[in-house]
Amino acid sequence: MESTISYENAIRYTKFRIYYTANETYIVKADSKAFGKQAIVYESYNLNDCLKWIDDHYTNKDGKIITNLRWTRCTYVNAMSTCNIPDNRYFRG
Repeated sequence: MESTISYENAIRYTKFRIYYTANETYIVKADSKAFGKQAIVYESYNLNDCLKWIDDHYTNKDGKIITNLRWTRCTYVNAMSTCNIPDNRYFRG
């Protein structure tokens, strides 16, 4: 029996957001069919680790990692729009 992963069964994350918590950690929230809307999907003390995690999990509907700089930049800007840290020019409050 051959196993195939369909789009409906794959965990595909969209609408990434990064938040800075009172515990001085960063959390990544994202929408997915598996976990629902804005579920916590990653946590780290390092912001760069969060951005790397998003980079590693930003995929198209076929499960391939998106490397198009225009789309990844847009994703990072949207993710950082919720991260209330000093000198974050993307924070929208």
